[in-house]
Amino acid sequence: MGLGNNAEGWLKQAKEQFEAGDFEGAIASYNQALEIKPDNHHTWYDQGRTLDQLGRYEEAIASLDQAIQIKPDWHRKSTRLN
Repeated sequence: MGLGNNAEGWLKQAKEQFEAGDFEGAIASYNQALEIKPDNHHTWYDQGRTLDQLGRYEEAIASLDQAIQIKPDWHRKSTRLN
């Protein structure tokens, strides 16, 4: 059974894939979550971190920029992308 329009389900799956080292799978799941809920700055941030792991730096910057545009006053305690 697929996750359909369940953005939280896609996000959970993406995080599990990231933790397992399946960065390409995580990107696909983040993309599904963002199609459903494109205004989630956490998802854009996590996608940027994942793209960074893949060495896709320009795309990572674009995702992180999107997170900043959505919520410019949000920040993480750590700014490291690892």
